[in-house]
Amino acid sequence: MILTRVKLDTGLRKTLQALANPNIFHGAVERSQTGERDRLLWRVDSLRNQYYLLILSTHPLDEESLADQFARNRADVESKNYSALLDRTVKGSKWRFKLAANPTFSLPSPSRNERGKVISPYRREEQVAWLKSQAAKNGFSLEDEQFDVTGVRQLKIKKYAQKKAVTLQEVVYEGVLTVTDPERFRSMLVNGMGRGKAYGMGLMTLVSYHG
Repeated sequence: MILTRVKLDTGLRKTLQALANPNIFHGAVERSQTGERDRLLWRVDSLRNQYYLLILSTHPLDEESLADQFARNRADVESKNYSALLDRTVKGSKWRFKLAANPTFSLPSPSRNERGKVISPYRREEQVAWLKSQAAKNGFSLEDEQFDVTGVRQLKIKKYAQKKAVTLQEVVYEGVLTVTDPERFRSMLVNGMGRGKAYGMGLMTLVSYHG
């Protein structure tokens, strides 16, 4: 696995358009694949007023293409071996994490022949509860005082053939987790969590935690 980071140049029109409509990033990320086509995980991060595009992939990406579209120069695109980090996620290990996700839950339908309605929680308590519900089945545990919601925004997704944009809620979680089932946890890191993966959600990133 490879984690690629693109330092975005907000002086470029294409970058500003993509920040306003994640479908542009989605298309560029898909076209950057050089090997067998996979569904890639990606996310846009902001750090000290600088935006970064993070992409997790199985094969190396076309870094030159990404740089031409969104970066100031080729040096602003970096790739690292992600498999080494996966090997370190052993049972009991603690990690600082960041996750941008699209939390949803289903309301039961009054009719057995109809699917329940899928909605996004807007209350912080419900957003926190969603991540807690995902933890056990994805191989990690959380302590209440060690994680929180650090950002919420509504993303306008407009495909070229659509007249009207679709709105998706992005909730950013940050904190400390403990790995309880390494196999499930690594599967989640590679495959993502929740809905909206095509539009920059579901990718969890980790940093070593030293207490």
